[in-house]
Amino acid sequence: MKYTVSLDSYRDVFALPKSVVTKHLKLAGAVQLKVLMWLYCNGGEADVEDISSAIGVCVADVTDAMHYWISVGIVVSDEKNATVEVTEKTNVETPKIESVAEEISKEPAVSKKSTTAIEPQRPNRMEAIRRADESAEIAWLFREAEGLFGRFVSDAERISMVWMVDNLGLESAVVRMIIQHCASIDKCNTRYIEKMALSWANSEIDTVEKAESHLLLMEQLKKEWATVCSAFGIEYRLPTEKEQNYAHTWIKEWRFNKKMLKLAYDVCVDAKGKLIIAYVHKVLEKWHDDGISTPEMVAKANDERKQPKTSKKTLKDAGKKSYNIDEYEKLLLS
Repeated sequence: MKYTVSLDSYRDVFALPKSVVTKHLKLAGAVQLKVLMWLYCNGGEADVEDISSAIGVCVADVTDAMHYWISVGIVVSDEKNATVEVTEKTNVETPKIESVAEEISKEPAVSKKSTTAIEPQRPNRMEAIRRADESAEIAWLFREAEGLFGRFVSDAERISMVWMVDNLGLESAVVRMIIQHCASIDKCNTRYIEKMALSWANSEIDTVEKAESHLLLMEQLKKEWATVCSAFGIEYRLPTEKEQNYAHTWIKEWRFNKKMLKLAYDVCVDAKGKLIIAYVHKVLEKWHDDGISTPEMVAKANDERKQPKTSKKTLKDAGKKSYNIDEYEKLLLS
């Protein structure tokens, strides 16, 4: 289907540099484009508060959007009056290599002898923009991140993404998977995302295939802990590493169901008056070692315990085991 612009729309027009479409349309986010279009439509000069009010975006996001246009030379700023205006040199499309080198040279020199590499060197803002211009994958990652966040991606976040790809060695698709996971658990802050990316890099989870397997495992562990919380009647929260390991052992390795978890919880609370995860683990461990896997088997063992005591030889010959709170207490404290 072919579309044609209505001639009536030409009655009220404003000029926009061609470079905005040819060079920056694939790099700039929705907020950045809105800000620039409003700026050009209103004479090329405006206060950030006015733009914020006009397009319904917070002042911080408008300021971040302006940083991009300033860095590529289309907008200049007047910090004293907190205003922005369109530069006359609209033919400037992308930052030159020399300008990046100049910005790097302004950073304070550090002696190589005194430098200890704690983590790979991060790019600066200009380098991150240049990388997106050079790499279709980086540009794609920026656009995907904006969609996942549901907002404009800041310069700091762009720098972080380039750092994860170039310095940690993760594929762009893997970084997207990390961001998507963090967004799904409402952890969209840069610090959390970078911590997860660094952990993946150290564990060599650096391809889509490895990332998919790891995310499946994380989802399985999440469901296991959710089952434990439901059985214990406690509100779901993020588990500690030890709690997560317990849950995995009980459900995945020992194959205890929700009813058995609840029964072990009851034994713990009856004995201790509160939930103690390590105590529950000891109870379940004893049941697992003795081959007890159902509530009926636990009840039968308790009934046998209530019967009159017999000689040790008789018990040995019968091969029967019994359980009650007193016995658990002796067992767990031994």
